[in-house]
Amino acid sequence: MPHPRVLVPLRQNLGSDDLYLGRDYAAALHAAGLDPVYVPLIPDPAYLNRLAGAAEGILLSGSNSDVDPAWYGEAPAPGLGPVQPLRDATDRILLEAARRERLPLLAICYGVQALNVFCGGSLHQDLAGAGFTAVDHRRPAPGAWAHHPLRVAGTIPGLDGFPPGEYRVNSSHHQAIKRLGDGLTAFAWSPDGLVEGVHGDPAGPFLVGVQWHPESCWRDDPLSAELFRRFRDACANQPRLEARG
Repeated sequence: MPHPRVLVPLRQNLGSDDLYLGRDYAAALHAAGLDPVYVPLIPDPAYLNRLAGAAEGILLSGSNSDVDPAWYGEAPAPGLGPVQPLRDATDRILLEAARRERLPLLAICYGVQALNVFCGGSLHQDLAGAGFTAVDHRRPAPGAWAHHPLRVAGTIPGLDGFPPGEYRVNSSHHQAIKRLGDGLTAFAWSPDGLVEGVHGDPAGPFLVGVQWHPESCWRDDPLSAELFRRFRDACANQPRLEARG
């Protein structure tokens, strides 16, 4: 049986046309038994739909940009970082494809913000500007991580049996979910009340979004490792995989 293929959009280096992505994403997917397929930021629906039609899952990666607030009907606020129209448009087409093809979806950091906006939600454009200063969500220095507790409550579709409770996760973001998107349910919160994890309809395909970076901590963090295992299981259960084998 072939390994499931997972589409992963690249990031654009600020100030240039260079595209890149940290190795952690590929390493985490590979360790879970998945084949990462990096996607350049070419927002051509025909092209991206062809890729989605030959994949078993989509992972929306983090980004060094912010989601354009125009997508959720707001003007730029103080503290908004750079936006990248190519990444926004590429993600939107991939999200539409995931919904249409009923593909498992794992959204990470910027990815969960893009997912929330796609579903009709909104974002805090800058946490400090919005008054969220009690918890440090940003990297203290390049190559380092902020860390904070996380409370998981309730049942998480796709992660059935995973115990509620308090966990500790890494963090590197200055935006977060404000108004939750339609069809999304929160399952994890940081101590300052920000949503850190969402899931989709229990009757639908696997859909989980997290604000932390499981691709960088899955080796030591049981919650992050379980995310990738369950995502792998959902991708492996796609009927098209058996047909491809």
